[in-house]
Amino acid sequence: MPKLATSMRHGVDQMLSVSATGSPTTVRGHLSALIEQYQPDEMILTGQIHDHAARVRSFEIAADVMNEIEVFATA
Repeated sequence: MPKLATSMRHGVDQMLSVSATGSPTTVRGHLSALIEQYQPDEMILTGQIHDHAARVRSFEIAADVMNEIEVFATA
């Protein structure tokens, strides 16, 4: 397997550092940390998931987590 160029690896590492994947508990932790660190006015969540049912479930998890965090409820 060929190695990634340093600049490409840096880009991949940066992208992964702002990704939240896993169980609802893991996603909650990642999103909470991102919100605390960057204090965004809004969040835009995307998912590159081909399987429709898996994509829907992923966004359900994200929506539930964001509702639990409630940081944007007062905005």
